[in-house]
Amino acid sequence: MNFEQIENQKEIIRNKIAKGLLIAPEALAFEEGTSSQLTDYIKQWYTKLYNFEFIEHSNFEEQIFHSPDHIQINSSGCKLFDGADATQEDFQLSLDMLCLKKSITWNCASPFVSFDLNLKNQSFRASLLHYSICKEHGSKMFLRSIAPKAWSLNDFYDENFLTELVNSKKNVLVSGATGSGKTSLLNSMLEVSSKHEHLVILEDTCELLCPHENTTRLLARTEEEDDLKNFMAHAMRMSPDRIVLGELRSTEVESFLLAMNSGHKGLLSTIHANSAVDAVSRVALLTRLYSKNPLDYSLVLKLVSQNIDYVVYMKDKKVVEVIEIFGSESEQLFYERLDKETAAQKAAIGF
Repeated sequence: MNFEQIENQKEIIRNKIAKGLLIAPEALAFEEGTSSQLTDYIKQWYTKLYNFEFIEHSNFEEQIFHSPDHIQINSSGCKLFDGADATQEDFQLSLDMLCLKKSITWNCASPFVSFDLNLKNQSFRASLLHYSICKEHGSKMFLRSIAPKAWSLNDFYDENFLTELVNSKKNVLVSGATGSGKTSLLNSMLEVSSKHEHLVILEDTCELLCPHENTTRLLARTEEEDDLKNFMAHAMRMSPDRIVLGELRSTEVESFLLAMNSGHKGLLSTIHANSAVDAVSRVALLTRLYSKNPLDYSLVLKLVSQNIDYVVYMKDKKVVEVIEIFGSESEQLFYERLDKETAAQKAAIGF
């Protein structure tokens, strides 16, 4: 066994993967006369890439694979750095195989993809950047851990207050920066929802946990007929007791507000924002940007403030701000900021 023989065998496999032919490690075939030493080496090499055995740390919130020899590990506010024994070429091949397993097109034409992934019996959200759009000319992977079960509401804020928000069917928007814990809080709020409710969960990536059997989940795709905006229209025809939208980002925001305005209660969603008040402004801005009709900002703000009851703002996996919305006049939003004690008192007497 020499270097040339090893590279020839690897090249055969790379060519098959490039053509979209994914082979399980146990199904690898070799030409007659290939030494057992070479076949064993190639099988071990291929199995490592096929199973994405670049993860050595199990307790983390996020891993960023800048390259196989520069892996950033984020956990509880700390950053560690590590590396894997692999070349950039092997790392790229492993990412290509992950996409083939998920039947996802990832190339120069579709350089960004995001999908749910199970590795070593753990659930993750994987986001990939193709080397064609990376200045370093090397593909990157962002791997975020998804908790297998919902946390206790008490881990985030006053448990009684958050539970009452759900039970009283308030329309709630959970806001915060990336990684602040928005999805985790939403999962915990869904966990205390009634098992008799028909929940309709709309997402573009599978992150929310289904708390009970009376749940319908729709996963959006890139095709226009399968986007979140159209899914909102579908959801209205499914007799939902509660609609949950994973994240407000674009065209779906108008349909989400109209669903509230049509009498549906208990709607939940998340949005990226810098504060609770900023979250309201962002919803109004997104509505104006993606509406087919030119709308005055004050009119949009009125629609938002009439239909969203509470906005929760998160930071570092904790609720740090809660506002109750009363309405608006012109471009002025009327709201009350609740501290934890006031929130607990409101929950005690009921909303």
